Amino acid sequence: MLQPLIGIALAAYKPEPEYFEVQLKSIEEQSYKNWICYITFDSDPSEVSQILQKFSDKRFRIVQNPHRLGHKKNFQKAAELCLGESADLIAFSDQDDIWMPHKLERSFAEYKKRGPGSLVHCDMYWMQNISGVWKPTHDSVWALEKRGVNHANLTTLMVRNVAAGAASLMDAEIVRNHLEIPDGFEFHDWWYAVVASTKGGVWPIREPLFYYRQHDENVVGASPFVGFFNTSSRIKANGFWQTAEKAWIQTKLRIEAVVKSGLARDKKFDLTYLRKDLGLGLGIQGLRYFCVDRPLARSSFARALGKLNSSKGLHHKNL
Repeated sequence: MLQPLIGIALAAYKPEPEYFEVQLKSIEEQSYKNWICYITFDSDPSEVSQILQKFSDKRFRIVQNPHRLGHKKNFQKAAELCLGESADLIAFSDQDDIWMPHKLERSFAEYKKRGPGSLVHCDMYWMQNISGVWKPTHDSVWALEKRGVNHANLTTLMVRNVAAGAASLMDAEIVRNHLEIPDGFEFHDWWYAVVASTKGGVWPIREPLFYYRQHDENVVGASPFVGFFNTSSRIKANGFWQTAEKAWIQTKLRIEAVVKSGLARDKKFDLTYLRKDLGLGLGIQGLRYFCVDRPLARSSFARALGKLNSSKGLHHKNL
């Protein structure tokens, strides 16, 4: 029996040749064989032409964008091209990670347990460049971030995303029916995780299935959780209240996009976000998760304060 077709959407922009080659090789060596990979270049692919020539596998499809789309829209285009090949499932790939040979196979096995409309996502090892040598950390990214992968419903996903694009495998219908990523969402993976949360759900695979290479050029990276009251350099630079208000404004844009899209909402979502409550609903969410998911609680409290500041027009000195 033929395996379902997995479409791999890989958005490329000036990839470092050595890392790019390793990533493509790790895809080519997947134990799950029925896949295609659309590589949409937001830069000139001739920069890595020698690398591409090494991969004559017809499952790789190379496309150069006529003009730069940017990170989010480039992934959207690659996914759309996969849908054009009648892909049953969609996976996303970064241009410089390293997939373990069983990544797709293990992800598909988990997807079969969850069924139509679902999204599954795995843990990953965090690789850092130490004195010119790439080394994986001993802990996984989920462990370093204390990522609350059990809490991935529509309400919690408004303040933080737990499903990384490169870690995800999802029903193609999620993408097909909600292909256009709203302006209110900064990243493709966040939007599709939100959609999945209203369909078949967002489900964790509790094992690392690839190596995530973090460097200065990452659009977004892993960030270890070092404490509930830790003040980051960004907060110190921009000010506490300003940072909180900006976080709330970004969250508000996501909320508006969800409402406009017509995605199914429950009472908890409406009570948390759609009332003029000066941040009370978000504060209650922070209290609810304080003992079981500190990063989620922190994100909720920050946005509660940002909503309060925005609603009242307060101007506080930096804390």
